[in-house]
Amino acid sequence: MLPHCALCAHEDVVRRAHQQAAAQQQPHHSSTIVAQQLQDLHALHAKLGDEAVTSCLHRSWDFPAFLPTVISILGTHSRWPNLTFDETLLVTKFVGMGFPEDESIRVLSSVSGDQGKALEKLEASHPPASRAPASPSGPTPSCATPTTQPAPPRASVPAKLFSQSSYLAAYQRTAPPEQGYELLAKVHRLCCLFAAAKVRDEAADVRSRAAAAADRFFNDLQRQLDSRSGHLADVGTAATRIWSSAVTLRLGPPGDLIGEYEFAQMLNEVLRGDRASELLDCAVVVARAINRHCVQGTYTGWPDGPLGIGNRQSDKKDTTFRGGALRRDLIDWFAPGKKYRTNMFVASSFRRAAAEKFECRAGASVDKDPVRWVFKFEHERCLHVNFLRPGAESTCTNELEFLLTPGSVLVVESVQRSSSLHDAPHEIRVRVSPDNALEPLDLPVAPWC
Repeated sequence: MLPHCALCAHEDVVRRAHQQAAAQQQPHHSSTIVAQQLQDLHALHAKLGDEAVTSCLHRSWDFPAFLPTVISILGTHSRWPNLTFDETLLVTKFVGMGFPEDESIRVLSSVSGDQGKALEKLEASHPPASRAPASPSGPTPSCATPTTQPAPPRASVPAKLFSQSSYLAAYQRTAPPEQGYELLAKVHRLCCLFAAAKVRDEAADVRSRAAAAADRFFNDLQRQLDSRSGHLADVGTAATRIWSSAVTLRLGPPGDLIGEYEFAQMLNEVLRGDRASELLDCAVVVARAINRHCVQGTYTGWPDGPLGIGNRQSDKKDTTFRGGALRRDLIDWFAPGKKYRTNMFVASSFRRAAAEKFECRAGASVDKDPVRWVFKFEHERCLHVNFLRPGAESTCTNELEFLLTPGSVLVVESVQRSSSLHDAPHEIRVRVSPDNALEPLDLPVAPWC
């Protein structure tokens, strides 16, 4: 029986799985095999969310043993969520060759992701006779090489629409918090649930330390709020100060860090995951509170260009900048003319130099490239963005942050690919819609930014 899931039981996914199963098994067994594989995929989908599964389907579409490979990769990702896709793929491949999973990760990290060097080290420490037998359902060493057969267009895997998002459903049924204590209760619960999810499969002592770390992290966040300055009296200000905080949640045993997260990273990761859960419900309450400043407040600043005064001075009039990293396989998604909605809060800066600090270094990632986003606004005509004043709505002094809400509508104006990433990042220019409420809900949700 196929799962009742638009993604896992999508007709193109089912068709491709049947084609490969029929080619490798007795034809009368293929339906049973595929049904079980799709149920396994759906179980991982429920655990990991739309973003991880959709990305894995896209990037594994050309692989032999398509569906078993997807399931193996997602299984590895569920145990080691901090690995990139390419790292997860290599670890899954090494495990399929009989090497221990945890050692594969350590070795791969020690050689900075170099597949050849990692394989040499693993083979040296594990002669063939000592290796575990490869799983018959896992990917073979050839899984990293696509088939030579033409693949269906990747667009056949459905793009998620904002109207279908769990975020929108939760947002529509959730009232914004009116009091500071309501916000803080949800922030604390969000921290606890997020930490617990990250160490779900770890030993009991690691889970216990993570719970204590979440409590300490929440206490540090509370210290960003000064009741004498009225921070708690304004829920929007309290929420943006927590959002902008640089304090970090550190998870993992001493000397073996699992992850380190600022609150903004945590919140956006939950929003991007878009999995209906108590964790997302807490994130939506926080989003509602931040939107008290970004949507319902008056402008506290605007990029008025070099001649602007105070909180209105910027490098370029009606323009802000954002630096970061983008997976190489995603840059084609941002085609000129494409209109989409964001799946998280998107921060940009009045200053190009501030944005450049967040651009990743060329070659620092095995699957991401540095990218600069340029946002173009209609002058003082955007109803879902606001400036976070240093010392007031923001705890940072030099970022000059302009914050767009989740679900913001953007249109790609141009994409400039860099010919030398060591000299300049890719640049994506987008135009920001003045009013999200006037735009259709059934726009695609961006995989990033």
